[in-house]
Amino acid sequence: MLIQLVVTLYCGWDFKHFSCLYNSCIVLGIILIIFQIIKGSDMKSVLLMIGLLVASSYVLAHEDIVTNSEVDFVHYLAELEPNFEKKLLRGSVTISFVPTTKSLSELIFSSKYKQIESVKLNGDVVSYSLVGEQLVIKFESQLEEAQIYSLKVDYSASPERGMKFYDDHLFTVYHTKNWLVSHDDISDKATFELFLTHDVNLSMVGNGRLVSRVALKQNKEVSHWRQDTPIPMYTFGFVIGQFDTLFLKADDLDISILFRKSELSGLTPSLLSEAFVDVADMLTFFEKKAGFALNQGGYHYVVVNGHMAQEASGFSLVGEKFVHTVLLVYCT
Repeated sequence: MLIQLVVTLYCGWDFKHFSCLYNSCIVLGIILIIFQIIKGSDMKSVLLMIGLLVASSYVLAHEDIVTNSEVDFVHYLAELEPNFEKKLLRGSVTISFVPTTKSLSELIFSSKYKQIESVKLNGDVVSYSLVGEQLVIKFESQLEEAQIYSLKVDYSASPERGMKFYDDHLFTVYHTKNWLVSHDDISDKATFELFLTHDVNLSMVGNGRLVSRVALKQNKEVSHWRQDTPIPMYTFGFVIGQFDTLFLKADDLDISILFRKSELSGLTPSLLSEAFVDVADMLTFFEKKAGFALNQGGYHYVVVNGHMAQEASGFSLVGEKFVHTVLLVYCT
């Protein structure tokens, strides 16, 4: 009730504004400290609560408040090829961006885990520097405000975080800037297009919809996935590996479950059907409550090694051990 009172006084239940939540947390902390003093708590406990309040307010104020940006990142087009043996990703990304002011003089991206090979702006080579773990691109001439520019970066990446390599599959997870040259402002959403070159015997899932699969020489092919709705950077991603597929039906939406063979995962189509039995009903329930359907032709669950639980745009990663726990606890 105390939390409800504080939030109502400051926000009128409007959680969309960060300052509202920030102020509510500060006021709630002060109330709790006063309560501890009235209750007669020892000074050590009171000082500890004050320290926690100061620390949390610093984190909230400095980490989550969104500031105005000089650039709007619009679209990412990545052309990549993974190397399972070397745990390496190689290719390029073309970033479409729009300056929102006339003062934009540089762009800075993370270069952590990456080898930068070249940088081009609208097709022309531009100079860049690596400062610590940052790729700094300075513009020699002033960029026009509200005009679309195209920045292409050729690079390779061996990320220790943000991508998991196994012998028979790999997947990206959350830390997009570690495997893709990209901005890290979660408030600046962008569309995403991925051309991934891989062996023909591997299955792949990416963001949005599968546009095409084009055969190449030497048992290779290129899978083209496109996400037309702008999404936050941390939901960019893909999965590729040796998977079997189970299809479920939920009204007009196809739900696919990709999983490793039973001798590796310990899972079969019947076990997976049991573990995911409520998915169709949950989807129908939330679509009715929301008043509109899921805006895509299908949804994918990819069951991967370990305890993984991560949602991306258009698909979710679910760890095999998590599925086995569900079967053990809820399905026996």
